[in-house]
Amino acid sequence: RFQVVFWAVLTAICYGISIDYYLTTVPKADHFAAFKGVILRLGISSSLLLAISAAHSYRARKQVG
Repeated sequence: RFQVVFWAVLTAICYGISIDYYLTTVPKADHFAAFKGVILRLGISSSLLLAISAAHSYRARKQVG
């Protein structure tokens, strides 16, 4: 029942690493580009987390009945 935890934590860790890497490489003078990059990464990781949760929920329903 808790198989999704590994994938959810892995997604969160990848998001954190991605943000850290992005914010160290983006020029500090361009605040709007940094903001867009952070929002893009947040959207991608949130969509990935939604897809993972939906897949595990669907699989759990198939197993129950």
